[in-house]
Amino acid sequence: MQAVLVVLLAKAALVYGAGLHPVFDHRSDYYSQDLKSCLSADLAEHELATCRFFAITIDAGSTGTRLHLFELSHEVGKESALFKVEREIFREVKPGLSSFADSPAQAAASVADLLTTAKKAVPQHLWGHTPLALKATAGLRLLPEDQAEAILEAVANTVTASPFLVNEDSVVVMSGTDEGVFGWFTLNVLLERMGAVTEFSSCADKAAPDNATAAALDLGGGSTQITFRPLEDKTFVDLPADYEHSLSVFGTSVRLYTHSYLGNGLVASRLGMLKLHAASTNISLVTDCLPEGYNIEDWDYAGDRWIISGSKDYGSAKCLSSALKYVQQSKIRPVEELLRRDVFAFSYFFDRGLQAGLVRDTDGGATTVGAFREAALKACQRPKTAMGPEHWRPWQCLDLSYIYALLHDGYRLPDNKVITLAKKMRQMEVSWALGASYHLLNTYHEQRHAALLSNATSDASSVMSNVFAYFCSRATTVLSYLDLLA
Repeated sequence: MQAVLVVLLAKAALVYGAGLHPVFDHRSDYYSQDLKSCLSADLAEHELATCRFFAITIDAGSTGTRLHLFELSHEVGKESALFKVEREIFREVKPGLSSFADSPAQAAASVADLLTTAKKAVPQHLWGHTPLALKATAGLRLLPEDQAEAILEAVANTVTASPFLVNEDSVVVMSGTDEGVFGWFTLNVLLERMGAVTEFSSCADKAAPDNATAAALDLGGGSTQITFRPLEDKTFVDLPADYEHSLSVFGTSVRLYTHSYLGNGLVASRLGMLKLHAASTNISLVTDCLPEGYNIEDWDYAGDRWIISGSKDYGSAKCLSSALKYVQQSKIRPVEELLRRDVFAFSYFFDRGLQAGLVRDTDGGATTVGAFREAALKACQRPKTAMGPEHWRPWQCLDLSYIYALLHDGYRLPDNKVITLAKKMRQMEVSWALGASYHLLNTYHEQRHAALLSNATSDASSVMSNVFAYFCSRATTVLSYLDLLA
C-alpha cells in the first residue's frame, strides 16, 4: 500500500485572487449524506473514525486530457483538523481536446470516458459532494475562438450532466498565470519549502536561505511557464506588469515572477520551427531536424494537418540553429536570478530528459542544461533507418534542440547549471493540478461553511466544524498553506 501523505491545514491563509466562484449546484441532501459518510456504524472498523473527501481536476492539455482525482481523509477524533492525502488517481486519454476542432462531440466523449473512471473511484453517496473542474490550457487558447467555444460547450454539457458537484465555471480555459502559480505552489508544497515564505520575508541584499522556494519550469504542448519567488529586488526592475503576480501568505506579501509563453510549448514550437524553413509551404513543411528521405505523413496539431519532410542539411548544427532562431523571435526573457536558484522542470522537460537518458529514475533526478545539448547532438546523428516505432523518436532531435535553446538562449542558463527534472514526489504528480484541487475544495467548503454550521445536528456540528474550519477561516481564502509530512 502506498505511503500516506499527511496534510496539516494551517490557520493562516494563502490569499489568491479576489472573488468567489458562483455557488455550486446543490443536488442532494448534503448534510445527512455527508454526516453518514463520517459516522455511519456499518463502515469498516478502520473507517469508523474517518471522513473522506474527493476533488476532481481535469487537465485538458494540448496533447492529452488528464484526470487528477484526489482522495483526502479527516480523523474525526483529532482536534487538530488533521488531513491525509490518501491517494491520487491519474488517467490520461489522447489526443487533446484541440484535436477535435471539427468534432466537439468527440471531445465530449473523451471527457465522458474520464468521468466513468471517476465514478468508479468515488463512492456513489459522495458523487454529489465531490467538486469537479475541467481546465483547458494552451491547446484551446491557440484555436480560433468559435472552435474553442464549440468544444467547451460540448464538454460543459457532459460535465454538467455528471453526478459530481459543478457550477457554471466548472469548464473553463485556464489562464497561463493560474497554470504557473498553481504549478509553483504544488512543487514547493511537495518539497516542503513553503516555510521559506515566512522565514525570509525580506529579500533586499540578502543571500537566499537553503530552503528558499524553488523555481518551477513547466513545458506543455502549447505553452511554457516560468514561476518563482524572487529573492533579489532587481529581478522586478523594468518588469512588464503581466510578469508579476502578488498574493499573501501568513500576512506576508509575496511577489511572484510568473509568465506563460503561449506558442512556446513543445509541440507548438515544433510547428513554429518547421514554418521557419525556407522550403516549407502551407501544407508541406521541411525541417533540418529530420534526415533527407524521412517523412511524417499527416501530422496533426490543433486541428490542422501537414506533411513533414527531412532535408539534406539534417544535423545538429542546422537543427540547433533553427531552434535558436525560433526562441529569439519568441522574445523569451532572460532571468539572471535563476542562475543562483534551485530550478525544477517538469512535464515535457522530464519526458524528453527521461527518454534521452538524462535521468534514469522514473520519478525524476538532476541533470544539467548542457546535457540537453549533448543529447540533441546524439539524437541528430540518427539515420532514417533507426527512427524506431516510438511516436516521439523522430522528433527527438528537434525537441531536445528546442529545450536546450529555451533554457540556454532564452532564459540564459549556462551549460553547467543544474536543474532537477521532476515527474512525481511523494507519489504525487508534479503539476498544477494539486494546487488547483485545493483551490476547488476550499472554494466549495467556504461557500457551504455557514449553512453547514446552522443545519448540522448539534451532536455532529463540532465534528464537521473540525473537518471544514480551516478551509473556511476567511471569506476570501481559496487556498490554504499546506505542510506535507512523509
